[in-house]
Amino acid sequence: MSVHSRLLAVSFLSLAAASAQAQHGEKQFSLRGQVVDGVSGRPLAGVEIGLDGIDWQPVAEPITPDAQGRFVFNNLAAGEYILFARRPDFGTVYFDELPDPGLIQTVHIKPEQTVKTVLFRVMPRSALTGTIRDEFSDPVEGANVILYSAVWVDGRVSLRSGQQSGTDDRGRYRIGNLRPGGYFVCASHGGANNGAGTVAPAAGPVDFASRAAPRFYVQTCFPDASASPLAPLQLSPGRQSEINLTLRAASTASLRGRVLNLPPGIGTGIRLVHEDAFDTAQPLFTGTSGDGKFALQGVLPGRYRLEVELNLQPPDDPPKHLVARVPVEIGGANLEGIDVPLESPAFIDVVFRATEPAKAEAETVQIGLRSSSGSYWAQREGKGPLRLTALFAGSYWLLTRTKQSTCVQSAKLGDQDALRGAVTVKSGMAGQLDVTLSKDCGEIRGRVVSDGNTVPNAKVLLLVSGSAKEPGNMVTDHADDEGEFSFSGLAPGRYLLWAWREDGASFAGPASLGSVEGQASAALVTKGEPVKIDVPLLQQEKQPR
Repeated sequence: MSVHSRLLAVSFLSLAAASAQAQHGEKQFSLRGQVVDGVSGRPLAGVEIGLDGIDWQPVAEPITPDAQGRFVFNNLAAGEYILFARRPDFGTVYFDELPDPGLIQTVHIKPEQTVKTVLFRVMPRSALTGTIRDEFSDPVEGANVILYSAVWVDGRVSLRSGQQSGTDDRGRYRIGNLRPGGYFVCASHGGANNGAGTVAPAAGPVDFASRAAPRFYVQTCFPDASASPLAPLQLSPGRQSEINLTLRAASTASLRGRVLNLPPGIGTGIRLVHEDAFDTAQPLFTGTSGDGKFALQGVLPGRYRLEVELNLQPPDDPPKHLVARVPVEIGGANLEGIDVPLESPAFIDVVFRATEPAKAEAETVQIGLRSSSGSYWAQREGKGPLRLTALFAGSYWLLTRTKQSTCVQSAKLGDQDALRGAVTVKSGMAGQLDVTLSKDCGEIRGRVVSDGNTVPNAKVLLLVSGSAKEPGNMVTDHADDEGEFSFSGLAPGRYLLWAWREDGASFAGPASLGSVEGQASAALVTKGEPVKIDVPLLQQEKQPR
């Protein structure tokens, strides 16, 4: 399904149409605006204003605003554009910055708008400094400091890493040119994996006869990223804040086990992945011996999964692929004797069947599967089939992305209806996903509203399959600068929508769709005329763990 998207990767079709329109001397459009300081509202001096198409190519020469911050771009075509301001001290700032750094809000000039007028607020940049110390109050040189922000993705709130810095010989760090908003500041000692880094020294006399597990310095955050509700540190525009952290030491556990079904004399890598959506650490990696034994040290309590992926190329046989995934829960005690059996993964070929008008669109359709551990998209190697490869056994929801006028009418994995419910993938499965495409599609055009007014830049979620309590395929977009959005390429049916404002500080989105099921807006899509709908803004809520 297609989306009226503000993602960086946007279809080139509208740009091509806009260029053709301009070349043929048809109706011309103008983009007028004023660039101001986002806090004081005063005109911003010393900036350069640029305008790119959605392919990131300039559509006009950069402009220096007048003394009142006013600027104008003429001779434009209707379409979407990327507007930005640039100055040496803050670099490049995009129009109407969205809290998620991976998204850009475009300026949409509609066919009925001869002149589009915008107010470009540039928020002053912030900075964060501080000192990292160990538990004995000594400064830590070479500590790693990372900033995280809360984002809503795949049905839940999680933390996404951003800018980072190291500490000097005084334990000092500085991270500058930060967008105002909410952050978690996390520091680790040495090469931290899974939160556990350098062994912490013992306080007081050492008892060499003791069997007590060693303590490790663990990733320490401010505010506490594991607390409920989430309450990030809020950086004010144009201010420098100081956050000092004392690294925390904690007792950890070890895991020992064996990877089963390994070919004789072959070792492999194994990774331990934390299942917590709010975990800020990277997976912990280790290798096995020739007999498959492995050991992981310094693991903090929590829920994890052990994963192995092994590719083999026997001399006289076809390539062999083996995978394993085993859930583990770690408390305060060491875990011994964990068996990790290697199995053949599943491979699923995607076959498109299409009505005559939709056949030409088959090559542009994206198909994927989503499980609790992530999303997997079908790929084509050379002239081979479109294939979902090396899938772990488990339950998956179908993901679809199509062009504007094409929709998925049906999808079958064997006798399983992949379009309406979750499908089960078994170990070693060699399946075929039959996807039928159609032009008998519908569209949703809507506005995000609050107290009778439209809400620009709000995040909009369309639930394509599943239910609020058990969501399947979910598509998100942002309303434009006038509060409008659209979802096209939809098969006829009933859909649920939600919208919320990401404030970049304390609210990234609902803790779950089930918790806001009663606030969903329903749209009944049919072939032909778009469904028009107003979607009320969600009330901001705190996200419990």
